[in-house]
Amino acid sequence: MKKKCELIREFAQECDKSGKKYLCILTKGFKAKGYLYTEKEIEGLITLTDARIKPYMKGGECENNSEQKHLEWLNIFADDIVAFSFTE
Repeated sequence: MKKKCELIREFAQECDKSGKKYLCILTKGFKAKGYLYTEKEIEGLITLTDARIKPYMKGGECENNSEQKHLEWLNIFADDIVAFSFTE
């Protein structure tokens, strides 16, 4: 089975052809959206640029959380990634 980072990078190449460059990553604690950094690949790590982070509500509530942080760079360890998606 391929590792998460390899799969994300492979999907990124395919999605780039259709104009979907924005990566959304879900972890157990937050959702992050940004552009996948492809200049340097580090095994077990995904880097987003121009990232926006939105923590989940405490207690697992599905309510909207308006708190959002913006970071120029965000490194996410593969072990923390639960799901991912590419959008325009």
